[in-house]
Amino acid sequence: MKSPIFYLYSKFDTRYKFTAKELDNETSYTYFGARYYDSDLSIWLSVDPMSDKYPSTSVYMYCSGNPVIFIDPNGLDEWEVNKKGLI
Repeated sequence: MKSPIFYLYSKFDTRYKFTAKELDNETSYTYFGARYYDSDLSIWLSVDPMSDKYPSTSVYMYCSGNPVIFIDPNGLDEWEVNKKGLI
């Protein structure tokens, strides 16, 4: 549940949330295609389905802990973004 301050100071409401993923209104979770994210608790609700590919990182991590350098458009793999903003 979001605090009253959140609603007081929010300028607009949109269904697109963290990393422009869509909020599921029925569950209040953000849908990433392969798993859901609970932004109120800041946790993933399931392990990363591609966690076997990255054994040195947490199975609950997103974009190797660096969503500025990496993107994960469908929840199944991370892609590096170069200095020009290209994948």
